[in-house]
Amino acid sequence: MPPGLLNAQQPPAGPQQQALAPAQEEGSNVTPEEQQEYNSFVSNGMKVLYDPKALPQIIESIRNDDGESDGNPVEGLANALVMLVMRVEDSALEQGQKISGDVLLHGGTELLEQMADLAQQAGVHDFDESEIETALYLALDTYRVTRQQQGKLPEDELKADMQQLVQADQAGNLEEIIPGIGEYAKNAPKPDQPPPTQRGG
Repeated sequence: MPPGLLNAQQPPAGPQQQALAPAQEEGSNVTPEEQQEYNSFVSNGMKVLYDPKALPQIIESIRNDDGESDGNPVEGLANALVMLVMRVEDSALEQGQKISGDVLLHGGTELLEQMADLAQQAGVHDFDESEIETALYLALDTYRVTRQQQGKLPEDELKADMQQLVQADQAGNLEEIIPGIGEYAKNAPKPDQPPPTQRGG
């Protein structure tokens, strides 16, 4: 196995190894192989996320204040997630392991929440539920465009996932598709002031 991602420092133990789709456990059709793929993806992402060399870069990416942008931490969070997901996915592909769209979506959401938590601890920004959802949409779109340009977009999987997310959001059922996304915001430290209103709707 080539050196790199999988040799990064082991992150602190936490409640990350949850079921791929906890809200659908009653009628769950998640196979043990899919669950293992999800666990592996999240674990490898966490190793990168908590790597002492990578973490400061990720925090700065979320801060998104390079003098050229408006310093929007929601965009920074989305971009940092895309970089992390593609890094883990590329590492898996190098070892002949293809990651399914479902795992990318659910595992990416788990990593997104971890990144938001780390950004809060670092004093970058206190993300609320709507900002987490916005960052997820931005990340999905950025991932899709980037992979399309690279000729690596996994068929129509992500397009279908994106459509499903938009429909769920409009129907107010986003929590059913991505369990925990609302719970995260409830448990997150609350900012002293309300978050700034986003420009451009």
